[in-house]
Amino acid sequence: MNDRGEATQLTDGAKNDRGEATQLTDGAMNDRGEATQLTDGAKNDRGEATQLTDGAKNDRGEATQLTDGAMNDRGEATQLTDGAKNDRGEATQLTDGAKNDRREATQLTDGAKNDRGEATQLTDGAMNDRGEATQLTDGAKNDRGEATQLTDGAKNDRGEATQLTDGAMNDRGEATQLTDGAKNDRGEATQLTDGAKNDRGEATQLTDGAKNDRGEATQLTDGAKNDRGEATQLTDGAKNDRGEATQLTDGAKNDRGEATQLTDGAKNDRGEATQLTDGAKNDRGEATQSWRWMNHQELEEQYSPSRWSKRYSAQEIINVHVRVVKDLSQAARETVSHRIDVPYGPGPRAKLDVYGEDLPPESAIVVWVHGGYWQEIEKDISAYLVQPLYHHSILTLVVDYDLAPQVSMECIVEEIRAAVVWSCQLARQRGSHCVVLAGWSAGGHLVTQALMPGSGQELPDNTDTSLYKDIIRGVVTVSGVFDLRPLVNTYVNAPLHLTERSAWKLSPLASVKELGRAWSPLSILVTVGQHDSPEFKRQSEEFCQECVKAGLKAEYLEVELADHFSITEDLSKEDFSLTQRLISFLKTCDHMHKTKLPTKA
Repeated sequence: MNDRGEATQLTDGAKNDRGEATQLTDGAMNDRGEATQLTDGAKNDRGEATQLTDGAKNDRGEATQLTDGAMNDRGEATQLTDGAKNDRGEATQLTDGAKNDRREATQLTDGAKNDRGEATQLTDGAMNDRGEATQLTDGAKNDRGEATQLTDGAKNDRGEATQLTDGAMNDRGEATQLTDGAKNDRGEATQLTDGAKNDRGEATQLTDGAKNDRGEATQLTDGAKNDRGEATQLTDGAKNDRGEATQLTDGAKNDRGEATQLTDGAKNDRGEATQLTDGAKNDRGEATQSWRWMNHQELEEQYSPSRWSKRYSAQEIINVHVRVVKDLSQAARETVSHRIDVPYGPGPRAKLDVYGEDLPPESAIVVWVHGGYWQEIEKDISAYLVQPLYHHSILTLVVDYDLAPQVSMECIVEEIRAAVVWSCQLARQRGSHCVVLAGWSAGGHLVTQALMPGSGQELPDNTDTSLYKDIIRGVVTVSGVFDLRPLVNTYVNAPLHLTERSAWKLSPLASVKELGRAWSPLSILVTVGQHDSPEFKRQSEEFCQECVKAGLKAEYLEVELADHFSITEDLSKEDFSLTQRLISFLKTCDHMHKTKLPTKA
């Protein structure tokens, strides 16, 4: 919308300096703010729309409205095929070129005119004292000479036509346009069957006459309004903090009060409402999709987890994290039986480590996928959660995968899918009946995307994860990423080479409904740290909500005091709240789904 609160309602958000909507595909406008309404955006020096395919105009800026662009010396449109005009420049608009003594076009078959030379446009030549055409069969007129346009000649005190069968009018002379002549204290037409009006005289346009505290029409069946008096235009009366109408079923709004109402977050350079369904906003009040209106620096900050730790500086936290998880993983290898570098696919890094093969064969299995934005980290420093799980008879598979830019994101997803299949085959061989997929950061994305139907290429049966619905019992994500589109314009995408389209195709959030149809009643635990960035929290919470809507048993958990790195480091501690919740989740999945396995194919 504009700075006057009118709705722009355009795909490109163009507007004029008065805030009227330009209503054009090319956004052309004049210096008065009238919409040009042309495909070529032609306009005159007064800002009237030229409304022509060739954009012809006169020296006053009136539209010529002709195919040949003819005009007079006053700039009125000639509107004739022969371009005839008078000395005042009024269009003659006649096949015979008849005109009056002021040169106004008579526009009649008999050349009738008034004392100002305006065309009477009537069969009987009726006119008013200003020379405006009465345009009536009985020649009725008002005291300003405007045509009354009524069968009974009713008029108001300003001479505007009342346009009613009973001649009702207001104190400003605007037509009331009602069967009972109702009007407001500013003279605007109430346009209601019961004449309801507001304290500013704007039409309420409601069956019950509801109004707001500024007198703008509420236009609702229940008369809801905002704190500025703009119409809410909603079934639930939602409004924003500037009083602009939200015009949405959920009342979403931004901090400038622009209506959200768009699916793609488009905006103009003046901040007109982008019209989105989720009401997210930026610092200018343009509607966003949470991330769409963030500039490059804001996106980089939101998706740089190291900048949000309260413990160390951005660089220090990374160095500390690598050192800590390296030591914890080494300790796991020293204390837990393991088999390393087991290949599950053809890629050079398509290998995994198996921890706890000496556990009972029916033990539940966790498949752990590390993070690193699909371009860093390795399994060798990602075994920090092994010891507490081992103590609770849970076998852990720590998965590695090839990294960007050596391989594409699609290839990485398919590798993880193959790792999941390998893990399920191991479970069947051992006699286990519970596999839970878990991943941190980028790993959270990968374990969910690997389950998405149709997320990648057509796969041979031996790599189809849906064949293992009887074994895969749950998913745990730790500070995961579920919508890749915000990353496209950040440093993260440099080796990934994602477009917005490919990013969305590879986003779990895009296919949650399909996930629900294919995997319900799968259990999902979505976790995030208290000191993760707002965007990481938003993504996790939104993904969890969509999973619930899709019929999955999803739970959202924000871990107190944890940041993006400590939340994984502390999984090495049995008394850590997330470690305890993970173990509880695994045991619940194992207990609820203990069933006789089908015989091995």
